[in-house]
Amino acid sequence: MLWILPLEILTERYTEQWHRWFEHGCKKRGIDYSFVEGIPLTSTIENGWVLDTHGTNYWKMTQIAAVCKLFREGRVHSGDSFFTMDMWHPGLEVIPYMAQMDELDVKVYGFLHAGSYTEGDFAEPMAPWAVQFERGWASICHKIFVGSEYHRWVFWHARVEALPGPILSVPDRIVATGNPYCSAEVLTTAGPLVPACERAKLVVFPNRWDTEKDPMRFIDILNLVWHIRQDFTAIATTSRATFRSNSQALLDGLSRANFPLKTVAGLTKTQYYETLASARVYVSTAIEETFGMCFVESATLGCTPVLPHKLSYPEMVDQDTRFLYRTNEEAAELIDQYLDEPLDASYYVQRYDHSFDRILYEMGY
Repeated sequence: MLWILPLEILTERYTEQWHRWFEHGCKKRGIDYSFVEGIPLTSTIENGWVLDTHGTNYWKMTQIAAVCKLFREGRVHSGDSFFTMDMWHPGLEVIPYMAQMDELDVKVYGFLHAGSYTEGDFAEPMAPWAVQFERGWASICHKIFVGSEYHRWVFWHARVEALPGPILSVPDRIVATGNPYCSAEVLTTAGPLVPACERAKLVVFPNRWDTEKDPMRFIDILNLVWHIRQDFTAIATTSRATFRSNSQALLDGLSRANFPLKTVAGLTKTQYYETLASARVYVSTAIEETFGMCFVESATLGCTPVLPHKLSYPEMVDQDTRFLYRTNEEAAELIDQYLDEPLDASYYVQRYDHSFDRILYEMGY
């Protein structure tokens, strides 16, 4: 039996999609599986950046309580596996604890999104204690899945290799699979695509207006483009109910835009994909990105990506320098070029349609 611990369903994130995509992947392979659900506190992000602070901990703790019942009722057997969609999972250690006490051969796997070693992440200030928590994952899990080789390297060096004592004897237990994705669903949801060259000259910033996404650099870059030409508009989107940020200074910084910049909040997934499908250029200015989900979605829907030449981005476009910049000036030049002659980068996202299959294969299914 594969016991899956899903993330709580939040329509403003991709957690609802992952739930469906994982279920479809298991059914397609004929895997004997079961979801271990938690108890939701909220269906929106009321407190926090990526997930709701209180809601996600309550969800995960109640998942662990449900796992305890599974062991107690004798439903967990040798040969079973547990997979958590989020390695930042308090209480995960009770699985090997109970398995050992019950003399069961049970494996634990998880997907690692980010952590206190991730620059600008909400967990970064937690590093003084979280480092031990994160190091424990490496001891508990038979394999850890990450979205990119970049993230694999960062986690290995920051939380495993750099610390004393043997943890992972085989580095290959950290596997770069890419984030699970389904381009067909994204395309279907967005509807028929208009060729990028026929779209309005729109530049989109779909990342959160938060510190680790460095939105002020986005404004600085677009101000440079505005000096070159004044025939484009820009939009910053969010599925949050209101357009908010983890920094008031970033919200105040919206006034620094010399170009037309519209902010839109409360987008449904359909509206979000329709917005991406109406733009010519997507720009990232992230200071940290272990996997560029916004890039993958934007490229799928025909936006030409303009990406920092660092983090996970170079490997995601196979080092294709047509989409990478190092300075604001280089980014402005690319945007100026692609507003007139957009390029198709959808080729680079097709591999992620197979990410979940890779995860299942690595778990032996």
